Amino acid sequence: MVLGFALIYRPWIPSAFTFASGLQPERYASMAGALNVSLSSLAGTSSGVYSTSLWLQFLIGLEAVFGFAVLTASISWILSIYHVLEHRRSLAQEATLLKSAQERGMQRLDNLSDSELEQILLGLTSQLITHRNELTQFSITYYFHEKEEGTSLVIILPFLSDLADKSRQRAGRAGIAALILGGAIDDYLKLIATRFLNRTFRDREEALRAFAEDHRWTIARSAFIVTGRAPFKLQQSNRK
Repeated sequence: MVLGFALIYRPWIPSAFTFASGLQPERYASMAGALNVSLSSLAGTSSGVYSTSLWLQFLIGLEAVFGFAVLTASISWILSIYHVLEHRRSLAQEATLLKSAQERGMQRLDNLSDSELEQILLGLTSQLITHRNELTQFSITYYFHEKEEGTSLVIILPFLSDLADKSRQRAGRAGIAALILGGAIDDYLKLIATRFLNRTFRDREEALRAFAEDHRWTIARSAFIVTGRAPFKLQQSNRK
């Protein structure tokens, strides 16, 4: 916008402008002078250069309005990013605490009733779907990598995948909730694969590995209390 308005002002400087005392009009008869006038107009500040033409005055005021709108939109957009990151970290931390409770034997999910397990699975599903939809609107948040393991969705997502696979064996509403969670994980990984990794989603495990590697984590296997198979365990990569 600064350059575009400067190109409009340039042919009219200094003939259609008046200058404050102490300014030399001939020094503004250049592209640099037009850029200075345009930048001051966009920021809503005075440079001591004023137009004597009515339509140029209108353009200067219009540029100031555009500048205010862009500044407001930029700040709002930046602040909106933090809500997306907060939702992602909250989901990861909740799932991490659930995993920790399982490993310590504090509460086995296998011992929960169908209604209790259904509530947990649907709660995780809702948060994951919310984060996926937010990611489509704020794609840049994908490139904000987490430094803490407890708040990293990359690390805990394999656990959620194993949890969904294991819980599908349950009858009734818990099994249905597990299917929904598994579908939400697949939809999320499809978005990651196609939009950010430039690859086709073929398999959940392959997508999980690619997702982890892209965020500087490598995958190893270890025994886990919830599932009958060894799930993912992620360790930070040293590659640059």
